[in-house]
Parts: sequence; C-alpha cells; structure tokens
Amino acid sequence: MKRASSNSSPFNRGLRDESGNLYDYIAGNFMIVGLGEEDFTSLPPEYIEKYSQLFAQPEILNITNGRFEVLPDTSFEQQKSEEPNMSM
Repeated sequence: MKRASSNSSPFNRGLRDESGNLYDYIAGNFMIVGLGEEDFTSLPPEYIEKYSQLFAQPEILNITNGRFEVLPDTSFEQQKSEEPNMSM
C-alpha cells in the first residue's frame, strides 16, 4: 500500500480496490462530487446511494510493525446506542 500524504490530518477512511484490498487511505475531510465539463456537479441518486453505503461505517487505522490495517470503528455504534432517547 502506498502511503498517503496526510499533513497531520487524522485518518478518515480506507480505500479499497474491487477485491476489497486496501491500497490507500483518506486523511482529513473529503467530499465526493460529480464532474461536469468545467465544474463539479451533483451526484446522480445511484452514486449517492453507492457512496453513502460505502462510507457509512467509520473506520480506524491500526499500524503495527509498519503494517497498515483498517478496522471498523465500533465505538461509533456504541456511542449511538448509549445516547438517551429524547422522543416523547
């Protein structure tokens, strides 16, 4: 895996090929946009759905002995389940 230039930005998401193999990662904030002829455009609904599902699960980066591993961030799910229910 090549190492991304993060400029001290925190890890955000891993990038995987069609087989699910990690090849790079995103550090810091990012956005996904469509490309028009001269500018960015809105994404078609099918791409909104695709990328919403692809990036729905927060991830953490684990580096052990120089080996990069991206794992699901389960603390996000725990925080959601521990939030008080404010509905009446």
